[in-house]
Amino acid sequence: MPSFSKGCAIYRPTMNKKVSFLVACICSILFSHDVYANSWKRLQAPLMTSWSQNIDTLNVWPEYPRPQMVRSEWQNLNGVWDFEKGDGFGTYNSNQTFSKRILVPFPIESALSGIMDTEYPANMTKTFFYRTFFSLPSSYENKEVLLHFGAVDWDCAVFVNGIKVGSHRGGYDPFTFDISSALTQGGKQELQVHVTDPSDTGAQPKGKQVAYPGGIYYTPVSGI
Repeated sequence: MPSFSKGCAIYRPTMNKKVSFLVACICSILFSHDVYANSWKRLQAPLMTSWSQNIDTLNVWPEYPRPQMVRSEWQNLNGVWDFEKGDGFGTYNSNQTFSKRILVPFPIESALSGIMDTEYPANMTKTFFYRTFFSLPSSYENKEVLLHFGAVDWDCAVFVNGIKVGSHRGGYDPFTFDISSALTQGGKQELQVHVTDPSDTGAQPKGKQVAYPGGIYYTPVSGI
């Protein structure tokens, strides 16, 4: 079963001029955009817990995602993002529409994501589009900025301000991209993540996640 990272973040080390942007299974710049938070809706799964009732959309998994390498300056990107499902993996479209909101870092099949998508067989050939915006403090200017993901299941392409900064396959491991050259001076930065998850097709590790769950097999776990 995939491990879920606790968030995405940006950090700036104190020993040199490198800034690290961490995105663990979540993007980690934390916003206070009430309009986004208010548009997300928790759904009802067959089994819910008391913790699920107390989710703070503006403070989701606030812990630093790499405790053995804690930095004094970093930003958490977990929270409510724009979401859409469709076709066109790996091709940035400035006119891409987003009709839904998803709470990162919960998988699209979960109730807490606000999506709870159950079209498992069809999703194996679909693209999940994620989008969020973030701003960098002035102290980050002229520094190297790293974007870190704790995990994305399974194949993803990442764009910052329309520029592809990297891609990754594998739903169980963290990865990092240097996004310094894609950033603009001042203002909001756009981050898009495209994800595909072939579930139990293909040769990738998949465990017991299948398109037709039942018995000892369970639902897919897709996305950031």
